[in-house]
Amino acid sequence: MVGGYLSGVINQSVSRNKEVEYGRDIPIEKKDELILSNKAGFGLKADVGLTKRIDTYFRFPTSSAPSVGFKLQLIGSPLNKLENGLKASAAIEYGESYGSINPLSKMNFFSNSVNSTMSVFSSSIIIGYRVNPKILPYSYFSYSYYKAHGEISDNNTIVVDNSVANKSYAYVIGLFYRPFSNEYSLSVELGNTHNKFMSNQHKKYNQVAVSLITGYYWH
Repeated sequence: MVGGYLSGVINQSVSRNKEVEYGRDIPIEKKDELILSNKAGFGLKADVGLTKRIDTYFRFPTSSAPSVGFKLQLIGSPLNKLENGLKASAAIEYGESYGSINPLSKMNFFSNSVNSTMSVFSSSIIIGYRVNPKILPYSYFSYSYYKAHGEISDNNTIVVDNSVANKSYAYVIGLFYRPFSNEYSLSVELGNTHNKFMSNQHKKYNQVAVSLITGYYWH
């Protein structure tokens, strides 16, 4: 929590994880093939305080739809108070995207046009304990649901019209550190996600991700 009206933080993240490539291969009869590949992901997240215990935030990842969310501080003081002790918060977010390329469903056939939509819903619980003003170890559990629909046309004829969805349950541990001043922060996260990919066939897979996050605060 940023802890004040219109105070905030901008976080930039880089991560390494597995990304779903759905329907990548030709011929079309392989369109239900689920392919996982190691990818680097980048993201931007901006949090703005509405009250001392409520934030709104805007997330712009490279591997999903942009989203808006709200976070509520349940236990402990906000980050800008720098008070030691237990912290807990809950968050919920939703987002949609429309365009020619869908991050979840990369249908790269030879085609003249691709129309796609994607939506994402996510909720999470975050718990941490501030050891001193500079260090805060934390963990969080999240549930996310992604849904995508794509139509691929070749010479004005729809050759693929399909919907896919993905449910994920993630557990992450992290370390938050403010090395120099109250204006900058550095976080390292390690997480494991259990996914259920749903199309014509349901398939399960796990992925491990490592993330590095830098933050800039204003008050």
